[in-house]
Amino acid sequence: MSVCVWTSGGRVPGACLLQSVENVDQLWQLGYAIPRSLGWPDDAYAEMDPNYPKDVALTDCLSGSTLLVASGRTRELLPHQPSDNVEFLPVTIVNHKGRVASRDYYVVHPLTVVECIDAPASGAVFSAIDPETIVCCDALVLNHDEIPPELELFRPKYWPDIVLIRQTLADRLVAAGLTGLNFWPLDEYTGLV
Repeated sequence: MSVCVWTSGGRVPGACLLQSVENVDQLWQLGYAIPRSLGWPDDAYAEMDPNYPKDVALTDCLSGSTLLVASGRTRELLPHQPSDNVEFLPVTIVNHKGRVASRDYYVVHPLTVVECIDAPASGAVFSAIDPETIVCCDALVLNHDEIPPELELFRPKYWPDIVLIRQTLADRLVAAGLTGLNFWPLDEYTGLV
């Protein structure tokens, strides 16, 4: 089964861009598949980027943040039972005037990590600071035999801050008419987005 990379929302004219999610301690843990639902703050929020003051529309997957911030509508179409090992962490979207634009958004946080990257075939470049972390590649190549067939949303080991999604699930999200989705074919993904 085919897999692609899901990155934060594709740029949609007039749609807001987000700044970082705020009021969350140790936000870096979200890039390492560390469970966060216990103790997730009720007041987590992300502000619209002030560099784009006229862009206020809300899409189903918002751009700007390095995290996947998706609408409640998107959440309903994603696997969300505990056995699926995906957390949906609520985040309020705040507009340019400091007012709540929506409380129906979530950080999509897959907790399953799969050792599936073929680093040599990918031309992977590992971090000089953390030699266990890939920072970019020529084109992402996976060992598909390592991916459990029932898994639809997960993170790859050695590159934990990206999210991989089955093409069949990505196609269902697109067919549902969700906006702002940004899926990369593996052979086009280099990490330099």
